[in-house]
Amino acid sequence: MTYVSKPMNSAHFPSFLLKGDTAFSNMWHQDYLTLYLREEIRDLTRISDIDGVETLVSLLPKCMGSILSINNLKENLQVSHGTVSAWLDSLTKLYLICFFTAMAEKDS
Repeated sequence: MTYVSKPMNSAHFPSFLLKGDTAFSNMWHQDYLTLYLREEIRDLTRISDIDGVETLVSLLPKCMGSILSINNLKENLQVSHGTVSAWLDSLTKLYLICFFTAMAEKDS
């Protein structure tokens, strides 16, 4: 691993650069997400099922790069479509996730 590629694999956090430890990086990231969800979601939204939101956040990386199916998420989480939509909206407002729309070429 070169010096240039090392920061790319360590989440751009200084202590990760010093440690160079993937396990430590993963542990820190999980702790950060848990704390962020527990504190920010609880304080800034009306969501009471924080465990459900944590599960949703853990499912989202598997959806990356594909069309997001709220129906699949609601079945996996065993909650309503509206609940998943509200959770996704809250996570977007807190800048934890973002969505990109697909761009199609226009016919000339």
